[in-house]
Amino acid sequence: SPPSLSLPFFLLFPFLSPPPPTDGRPAPPMKGQQRRREEAALKAGRVLMLTNELQRGMERWEGQRSALHRRREEERASRLKPKVVRTSTPPPTPSPSPSK
Repeated sequence: SPPSLSLPFFLLFPFLSPPPPTDGRPAPPMKGQQRRREEAALKAGRVLMLTNELQRGMERWEGQRSALHRRREEERASRLKPKVVRTSTPPPTPSPSPSK
């Protein structure tokens, strides 16, 4: 006997069912998409944290380098200066010309 048609057609033959009506809204994200989005957010947060840490390290390094440079300059400036010794003879003074 043929199947009873008291049930709706799409329940009797689900492979022939029409697609569900769309209202223009996107479907909710699937599990894999949600997981990838969460993983990407975690990676972005880690990149941000490492970038900030690297920036702080570079600023600290620059500060240490400038402090060392300043200290060396101060040491160089505070060293005892050698006596000035003339090693060259002074330029000859012009001899007075005889006046007539």
